[in-house]
Amino acid sequence: MATTDNDLITCLSSIRINDYKLLTERARKFYTAKCNELLKAGELRRSWLQSLLIWADNYDRYWTLRDEVNAEGYTFKVTDKNKDTVIKANPKVRMMQDAQKVAQSILADFGGTTYKSRKLGKEPAPPTSPLDDFFAED
Repeated sequence: MATTDNDLITCLSSIRINDYKLLTERARKFYTAKCNELLKAGELRRSWLQSLLIWADNYDRYWTLRDEVNAEGYTFKVTDKNKDTVIKANPKVRMMQDAQKVAQSILADFGGTTYKSRKLGKEPAPPTSPLDDFFAED
């Protein structure tokens, strides 16, 4: 989807996005901080807001699960049907890793402060003349 100048956001306070209120307080802070970072760089686009919302939700989910795994442990002991003690992986570890992967894949599209699909900073090379090519062959 091509972005246009009217897609560019210049003031975050005038933007309303569905489901923002469903985010936790921490996820809202992540969302607002990333939006402000992109806004400051002059790169925040209206079409990116939903992706940023999903990123913030998954990033918050990662930290919540990380806290729970740190408190509970990465493994736990259970007794099987033979009365043997078996060590099992905490299922929250997998959930934490999945949330991290989703958050990272979304954020990777932004390249830190820019959206990769726009190819920002890539200006076309100026056309060369045959004379330029001749002198460049030295």
